[in-house]
Amino acid sequence: IEMCQTLCGSVIVTHIPELISENLGNWHQLKKSLDELEELCAGLGVRIAVENRRRDKFDGIAELFAEYSPDFVGLCYDTGHGNIGGKGLGHLDSYKERLISLHLHDNVGSRDKHQPVFAGTVDWEEFARIIAVSPYREFLTLETDIRHSGFEDEDMFLESAYRDGLRLMEMISEAALAAPTLTVPT
Repeated sequence: IEMCQTLCGSVIVTHIPELISENLGNWHQLKKSLDELEELCAGLGVRIAVENRRRDKFDGIAELFAEYSPDFVGLCYDTGHGNIGGKGLGHLDSYKERLISLHLHDNVGSRDKHQPVFAGTVDWEEFARIIAVSPYREFLTLETDIRHSGFEDEDMFLESAYRDGLRLMEMISEAALAAPTLTVPT
């Protein structure tokens, strides 16, 4: 947390245990740790983002969000994890107000291969729509891997990843322009 703040960061990402009976001891320890870290995080201006898991039902995430302030605990949405099990974007839409970090990569819904954006079955149009109407205005972090990209040349892989990132940013911008705006009654 101190290193994050020293490096001018404001969010650290953590994986949390699945909320099942076998993990209740781990949940007790997680909450104890969060309770102990809350004051330090507030003092340093660093928030903790809990990352969704593969086939995540978001029940553990929902429990943490009910217990801890958005100024302390938020969501890191991982598109690849959300695509495994196919319900991730619905959960993202429900919790978009708590979004503070993104891990962007693709897959075909069965394995976490960290493929480039647009290489699998993530619904990037729907993702762009959700991000466009969310308060999230931070980085688009590509969490892709050359091993499952179809590229052998690193420079070509990086150029393609850059183009994919620009394309996704454009999709989000277009979705924001198409989103209905709220009118304030006079």
